[in-house]
This record gives sequence, C-alpha cells and structure tokens, in this order.
Amino acid sequence: KIKELSYFVKLDTNGSNPKMLKKLIDKKLIDYVVMDVKLPKERYSELKEPSSLDKRNTVPEDIENYFALGEIYIKKQLYNDAMLCYEKAAQKKPDDKRINSVLGAIYLAVGKPEKARDSFKKAIELSPEDATVYYNFAILDYMAGLLHTSKSHLEDAVKINPDYAKARLALGCVQSDIGLYAEARENLEKASNLNLDGKVGEEAREN
Repeated sequence: KIKELSYFVKLDTNGSNPKMLKKLIDKKLIDYVVMDVKLPKERYSELKEPSSLDKRNTVPEDIENYFALGEIYIKKQLYNDAMLCYEKAAQKKPDDKRINSVLGAIYLAVGKPEKARDSFKKAIELSPEDATVYYNFAILDYMAGLLHTSKSHLEDAVKINPDYAKARLALGCVQSDIGLYAEARENLEKASNLNLDGKVGEEAREN
C-alpha cells in the first residue's frame, strides 16, 4: 500500500534472513536497504532470529562467544536478545559468577524481578566481594518498595568499593527516602565527586 502511494521504502535489517531480503528486492517492495552489522563477517553465520535460540544451536559452544554476542545486544539495548545469550551460557556454566551477575542485571532491565533476584542471590554466593551485584540487588529491592533491604545492599556495595559513585548516589537517595537526611547528604556529596558512567551489565562484566 505504501508503494502504491509512490513513497520510497527503506528497510533496516541485520541481514539474518537473506531469503526474505531477496524476495522483497525481487518484488521491488523496497528501495533502500541499511545493514546493521552485529558481528565480523567470518562470524555472521552465528546470528539467527532470537526466537530460534532455544530451538537450534545458533551460537557457538564456546562460553566466551555467548558473552561476545550478548555484549553486542546489550550495547544496542536489545536486552531480550542478550538475555537469551546469557541464559544459554548459564545452562552450560550455571555456577559462573559473571554469568549470574550480568543475567540478573538483564532480568532487571526487562522486568523479570524474580529471576533477577535468583540470579543476584547466586552471584553473591559465588562472589560475595562483588559490589556491582549488591548495587543491582539494591535497585531491585528499591523498585519493590523494600527500602531498608535496599539500603543494606547499598551499604555493602560502598563498603566493598568506597568509590562506587552509583552506589553512593543510590544510597543517598534511599537514606533520604527513609529520613536519614544527614547520612543522605554525606553520600550524595561524595557521589557528586565521582564518575557516574555505566550501562546495564557493563560493570558486572568488568568484575
């Protein structure tokens, strides 16, 4: 119908379905194609439709390749796709701290709080000195209205890493909500002097 109105049609694609792309071109249904390259050329065969990940071996067996593809999805904020990659990795290595930490953060981002909670608990058991897990757990508790539990997790995070700016900032906000204004002011002032950069899963992967 759009073509009948004499409009030009552009298609943005990751190129994972070349047969469909060829069909659209042959039928002259599109005028312009933009390729979203997600992997190097030699690894492009690894990329399939996310919905097929559970049905076919669409990602290499190497755990690091699950991470690589998952990180690409995270950077593009395609968290559901990233979740499938890390879930595959977790099936192969369920007691990996890094997998559980990042997967918990992804579950939090896609609105799966119970799964996030399970992943964070396991990550803490595997690596009790990872401040990022405590921070993410605190955010989950805050969203659930569990302010005192959230405060406790954030205190653990800044105890492990006193220069963790995001945890300082969050702790100050939670303390303010609880009514601990002096403590809140102290942490907010400290946070203002630190770097607040970071995205979903990024810190968890670095740890």
